[in-house]
Amino acid sequence: ELGWLALPLPEPVGGLGGGAVESAILAEAFGRGLVPSPWLAGVVLGGGAIAALGTPAQQRRWLPPLVAGELQLALAHYEAASRYEPSTIGSRAQRADGGWVLQGGKCVVLNAPNADLLLLSAREDDGRIGLFAVPADSPGLRMERYRTIDGAPAAELAFEGLRLAADGRLGADDALPALRRLLDRAALLVAAEALGAMVALLERTVAY
Repeated sequence: ELGWLALPLPEPVGGLGGGAVESAILAEAFGRGLVPSPWLAGVVLGGGAIAALGTPAQQRRWLPPLVAGELQLALAHYEAASRYEPSTIGSRAQRADGGWVLQGGKCVVLNAPNADLLLLSAREDDGRIGLFAVPADSPGLRMERYRTIDGAPAAELAFEGLRLAADGRLGADDALPALRRLLDRAALLVAAEALGAMVALLERTVAY
């Protein structure tokens, strides 16, 4: 009801059209209260990926339920060999029978255990990076669930022979430029959250 899920998403799909500044203000408040929320993983990264790369039909399909709190997302991009370089992707996506077949794995996928829909990046035969919308219960997808050091849900993903229809790919563009922008924004918001936590610690320490 407070509009937090809608804040960083575009207005045509029910969002509030907020930018980095508005999102950072909210992230700082989350940090002050140590709010355990999938907002960054699901809304900023997952919703942001659909808003940046999805077709209008894909945006209408998935973003309004996200804003309404009826859908959870997770962005699965980094891999064990990536070393935090977004372009280092070993997972593969090949065209087959009018659709796609995905092979590979992802690590430290935040909010994956709670997600209804996973957004997996994979390299296509032409070298471009595609982003694919994969239902969490898809055959061929394996998930090893665990908690991160702060208690947030995460998972390792492995997929082999994972088949998707042709419209399982988000849009037609190379996803890498949009993913770089999303990951940069997420890093900014993590810093804002840390700032909020440090301010609260300072205030309580001085009061003590």
